[in-house]
Amino acid sequence: MTDAAVPYRDNKKLLWPLASVLGVLPVISVWWYLETLHPLTLWLTPIFFYGLVPLIEVLGGADRSLGR
Repeated sequence: MTDAAVPYRDNKKLLWPLASVLGVLPVISVWWYLETLHPLTLWLTPIFFYGLVPLIEVLGGADRSLGR
């Protein structure tokens, strides 16, 4: 029995630039707080990490290319 090689296709490639946002968001959040002194700006990072990122994962669906 031989397995035909299936070419790997990354269906979430468009989300790769999101990684750069994740690293810069805490700095932007603190800078924005220092500019506005509005305490809700400090909540941008937790809301993004614990709210938007999981939502994007759910909406993106399971990655079938990993063989799981």
